[in-house]
Amino acid sequence: FVHSIDPSGQIAYGFSSQFAFSYDLQTHSINYLAQWPFANFTPHAVDVSSSYVAIIAGFINGTQNTYEPIIYMLQMNRSFFTIVDTWPYIPLNSSWQATTSNRDASSFTRKHIMSVSIHDNTSAVLVGMPSYNIVFWFSMTITNLSLLAARANGYQRGYGQSLGWSDEDGGPYPVLLGNAYSFPYQWSSSTIYWFYWDQFISDNPIMPMFPTVQCPLWVDLDQHLITIAMSTL
Repeated sequence: FVHSIDPSGQIAYGFSSQFAFSYDLQTHSINYLAQWPFANFTPHAVDVSSSYVAIIAGFINGTQNTYEPIIYMLQMNRSFFTIVDTWPYIPLNSSWQATTSNRDASSFTRKHIMSVSIHDNTSAVLVGMPSYNIVFWFSMTITNLSLLAARANGYQRGYGQSLGWSDEDGGPYPVLLGNAYSFPYQWSSSTIYWFYWDQFISDNPIMPMFPTVQCPLWVDLDQHLITIAMSTL
């Protein structure tokens, strides 16, 4: 089950593999979305824009018990929605990601966490797929979702577990949480990265924003970071 609230704080939307609904935070009324669920689709992340466009990332059950990642762009209403666009991630046959079957992606585990973040003012969209160790940067219009760039982080898991946007001068800039895991999926480290556009599209490594020698983890903070949240001061 995944959920999101529109930036105005008026409507919350919830999605599972079996049902979906909208919840009016002012009137406390619930409307079930009769068009949902999509066949063989399990949602793993969602974000909603101020124009009530939902970006939902998840897995669809393909052939031979394999699960393939896909992104839906939906125009939401209180009681129905319209499918605007879909974007399936198809790894290159020569990549290690092409061998990833995600056989247990129908259940909600940390192995198959996804993340979505919409920058409302620019309609930029980040989608993280940690099981593939990759983050995608899209541009969103009223009619489609267009891929601008993707950044992978080698042969491991956990990159893009949580995402956000920084509105510093010249932004927005992507901010992402990357967790590294050792076999059999045991957490080993958490790192937060902040990118300029040129850094995001480059294959070159980037210095972490946090933790660093100058800015270490607080003594009382668990070293295993789960999520990040962005705010404008």
